[in-house]
Amino acid sequence: EIHLSGWEVDKSGGTFSYSPEYFAFNIDWFMLEDISETKPVSISHQIARQTEGILTLEFRFKLPTNMDNARWQLKDMKNPGVSITTFDNVLYAESTAGEKVSLQSIVNDKEYGVQAVVDLSGQKADYYVDGRLKAKNIPFLNPIRTVDYFTAQTGHKSTGQMYLNPVNIFKGYLVNETFVTSGVGILPDNWKVNKGGATVEEFECGTKPDIFSLRIQPKNSGEMASVTRKIAPLNKKIVWESRFLLPQKNSESLLEIVNNNNTGLKLAVKDEKLVFFDSNGEAKILIPAFRTNLWYMLKVIVNQENGTADIFVNGKQVGEKLYFSDKKLLLENIQFLSDSPLWLDDIELYPWSDYPADYVPEPKPIMTKDGPILGVQ
Repeated sequence: EIHLSGWEVDKSGGTFSYSPEYFAFNIDWFMLEDISETKPVSISHQIARQTEGILTLEFRFKLPTNMDNARWQLKDMKNPGVSITTFDNVLYAESTAGEKVSLQSIVNDKEYGVQAVVDLSGQKADYYVDGRLKAKNIPFLNPIRTVDYFTAQTGHKSTGQMYLNPVNIFKGYLVNETFVTSGVGILPDNWKVNKGGATVEEFECGTKPDIFSLRIQPKNSGEMASVTRKIAPLNKKIVWESRFLLPQKNSESLLEIVNNNNTGLKLAVKDEKLVFFDSNGEAKILIPAFRTNLWYMLKVIVNQENGTADIFVNGKQVGEKLYFSDKKLLLENIQFLSDSPLWLDDIELYPWSDYPADYVPEPKPIMTKDGPILGVQ
C-alpha cells in the first residue's frame, strides 16, 4: 500500500490516486475517489499552529460529475473556521450558523482556482475564485482561535471524483503571486491594467500544476502597457523577487517598485541590456547582453531608509548598495510596463529578516608553511 506522506487519510468511502504513479515533483493530477453513498474520503494536513494575523489558503480543484457537500476547510484541532463547500453545482463559503454565501456556479469537469485570504484575528475571510473577488469579510463558520489543519473531503452521500492540486498555505508576505489560482484569460482583481491587455495564460515550460503566468500585451505598436498592484506600506527593509521573460528583441520593459508619486526603485530592459536607474536617473548596466525567451529570476533587497538596493539576477549579485533615492521612501506599488509582450511570474514581496547572531561566519583562509591545504566539506 502506498501512503500519502505528511497527510492523515480516511479512505472509508473510497481511495486516492495520482499520475504519474511514481509521485514525483511534477504531478499531472491527484484525485480523491468516493465510491460510498454513506462515507466520504478525506485527507488532512497539520500545519504549524497559527494564532493571529493573515493567512492565505489557495488550491485548484475539478469535479467531473456533480458532487454535493464536498468541502475544503481550515480547522483548529476539532472544528472548521474557514469552510468552502459545494451544493447543486454551486460553490459556497460557509459562514455563521451554517449560512451559505454563494461564490460561483461550477461546471462539471472544469478546473477552478480558489483563494481564501483569512483574517484569523478578525474571524473573517475574503474569497476569490479564478482570481475574481467573490465575497468579502465573511465570518467564520465556527469561532476558532487557532488554525492547525487543512482538510479536503468528498461528500458523505455523493459518489464521484475530486481532483485536487495544488494546496498552498502561506503567511507573512506583502505579495506572493504565482497566479496558480487564476483563471486563464483573466487578470486577477488585485491587479490593475493600463493601456493594453494583461491576462493569465498557460506557459507550459514549468512543472504542473503551476503552469500559469501573467502576460502583458500592448494594444498598439510602440505603446506601453502596464500592470500595477498596491502593496501595504512597510517602513523597513524588504525583499522583492520576480521572474520575467521577453519573447521579442528590441523590446523596452520596466520593472518598478515605487510610491504613489511614481518615485522609487526602477529597472529596465532596454537596448538588449538590463539596467538600473540611480537616484539621478542615470542607467547603470547590470546585464550587458540580455537574452530573449529566457526566464530571468530577479531578487532585490530594498533598504527604504537609505535608498539603496542589492540586486541579484539568476542567483548572482550584479549590484551592491546601489542608490535609487536620496530620500526616505515608503514604497506602495509594484508595477511592470512593456512595449511588447512580457511574461511575469512568482512575484514576491516580504520583510527582510536579519541573519541570526549565531549565523555561520564568513570563511577565513588558513595559511600554511607549505602552501594551501585543499579540501572538500
